[in-house]
Formats: sequence, structure tokens, C-alpha cells
Amino acid sequence: MRKRSYRKWITGNKLCWFLAVFCLVLFFAYILFSARGIFYLQKLEEKNKKLQKVNEELLKENKELSEKIGRIKTDRSYREEIARRDLGLVRPNEIIYSFEEKKGKSEGKR
Repeated sequence: MRKRSYRKWITGNKLCWFLAVFCLVLFFAYILFSARGIFYLQKLEEKNKKLQKVNEELLKENKELSEKIGRIKTDRSYREEIARRDLGLVRPNEIIYSFEEKKGKSEGKR
């Protein structure tokens, strides 16, 4: 009688081991391939790195613009330079001569 109960115990144990291994495989598959799995986390980390680079570039640009604003507020000659360059403004009694280059014809003649 002891042999039969031992055999039932071994057979039952095999089934338990099989179920345990099967559950572990399902668990690991869920961890890897679920909507919040490892692959998803890797994509999020890559996206985070890209966004950090963009953020650093924007902070650098913001700092440059802040410095430019400060210079515009304090430096009169810089304001004048910007007005002349970007807006085409001139001082009173100032004459501007604008020369246009001829393309093609003047290059061949000496």
C-alpha cells in the first residue's frame, strides 16, 4: 500500500512542478511583452534621453536669448546696430548708398 501512495505523490508532484514552471513562463512572458513590460520601459528610456537633449538645447537657447534681451535693455549701441541691420533705419541727415552687383556681364570684361 505504501508503494501506491508514493507513486500518487510522485505523479502529483510532477503535475505541481509542471504547473509551477508553466506559471513562471507565463509570468516572464507577461513581464517582457505586456503593455508595461521591459520593452516598453526601454522605449520610454530612449524617449526620455531624446527629450532631455531637446530640453538642454532649449535651455541653452533660452539663456542666449536672455543675454540678448539684457544687452538690448542696457547697451544703446547694440540697439542701434539691430535697428540698422534688421529694420533698415538710418540717422537723420545720413545718406545710404546701395550698390547692386551685375551678374554675368561684369565678370567677363576687364
